[in-house]
Amino acid sequence: RSRELQLYSGLPRETHYRLTTSGRNHRVMQSAPSEPLETGLLSTKKYGAVERSQASTTKTWGWEERGNPWSLLLSNAMSLGKTLLALGVLAWNTFASDNELLMICHSEGISTSGAAYCEVTKACVRFFPVMSLLLCFMISVRMLLRVSIYYDMLKHAALLDFQNPKPLHDPFFVTIIVGIVLSALHFVGLIVHMRLMSSTFTDILLVVRSIVMMYFAPLVAFILFVYESYDTERQLVPLSKYLEEDPEKARSLLAKTTIVPEAVAVHAVRAGLRFAGKGSEPPTAEDVYDELVEKAVAAATKPEAEKWDASLVDTMWPAYVILDARLVDAESIRFRRAWYVVSVVSVVIAAVIIWFFTLQGMQDVAGLSEGKVKNLGGMLTGIVYGGLTLWLAVKLAQIILVPYTSG
Repeated sequence: RSRELQLYSGLPRETHYRLTTSGRNHRVMQSAPSEPLETGLLSTKKYGAVERSQASTTKTWGWEERGNPWSLLLSNAMSLGKTLLALGVLAWNTFASDNELLMICHSEGISTSGAAYCEVTKACVRFFPVMSLLLCFMISVRMLLRVSIYYDMLKHAALLDFQNPKPLHDPFFVTIIVGIVLSALHFVGLIVHMRLMSSTFTDILLVVRSIVMMYFAPLVAFILFVYESYDTERQLVPLSKYLEEDPEKARSLLAKTTIVPEAVAVHAVRAGLRFAGKGSEPPTAEDVYDELVEKAVAAATKPEAEKWDASLVDTMWPAYVILDARLVDAESIRFRRAWYVVSVVSVVIAAVIIWFFTLQGMQDVAGLSEGKVKNLGGMLTGIVYGGLTLWLAVKLAQIILVPYTSG
């Protein structure tokens, strides 16, 4: 893969960057290039840890407030709240006993195979929104971690270049699409059954309208929330905002900023960070980011550093840097305090969802013991969704517990 960074200076007003990572060209600012300073994916030849430290401590910028953990937490909560509310209402409605949008799978005119089809797809309609509640919360946590580490590194003169994976290459997104398709098949069966039972076109149209408004409209909001989360850079400070406060100073700092591709940063974190401070002092965020950049520079030439599957769980890697309990600087402590709020909410949401699946499973088992074998397909589908939800909960717990297990 072609990877190169050309960094130019000597211009009175502008600095020119060009980063090519896996065929992607990013022009941070464009002008006629002057004398080149350095060439390389990552370089500390002229601007090493000392220079980055000086750049990061000379001025407090207005855009730094965007990385405030409490501001990020509030912003994420507002974005997440609307989606969670829509999914919560949807989940409640699908389990309501008077829900007329779901088929009665063992009614007149439905064959044995049709009843099995009905039970499986009906279970998808019911359980998919419940699993999506936890998935939605995990995505919000992921966004919080990624945006936080971006601003932390930028404060310390290191620019993290995020890898934006294609949603259809992520098994989690594919699982979401499959769940929606299976749910839609239930409503297709309902409409076909209504037609076979000689329902009028007007009645069918009313049912279709209700299905779209009560079920698929909330799911569209959820899908958009998930899809947009794959592009982390949409949420970051625009270049114009970065420059407007003090263009000359910003240009100077950009010239001393090291660009770190995310795949290389992940490789460096997985290789292990020492979390060592200066001398006998405990480590700070500045120490860790200096070490991360140095290891990223060393890892950039290794072919294995390019290999990284950016799935939902893998892209939560910043937790193992910014949540480590060994960091004693004020910024890290403040983020961990905000993280405690995330931890409590995570435990509550995961516990309620797992309790729901457990209760539903007990009811299904009780139904089988009473001879309701026809419900077996729905029960097995519920087990699959329950297993996926439990797996997500375990992965979320591993991230939530980082501050308590690190060190």
